[in-house]
Amino acid sequence: IVAGTATLADALSTGVFILGPKEGLALVERLPDVDAVIVTASNDVLISSGLQGQVEVHRPPAGSRP
Repeated sequence: IVAGTATLADALSTGVFILGPKEGLALVERLPDVDAVIVTASNDVLISSGLQGQVEVHRPPAGSRP
């Protein structure tokens, strides 16, 4: 979570975690000056619109161990 203060980012990270990836990202998108990168349980990476093009996702090579 990227937010104006660490306290806000901490609170939002808890809320986003509880809501889950899809609903959490929807919450982030509704808030001004807040962005997020969310990694799901299946290792999908969700990036809020404010960070699109600013975050580069690297995945391990196929067959590599986690």
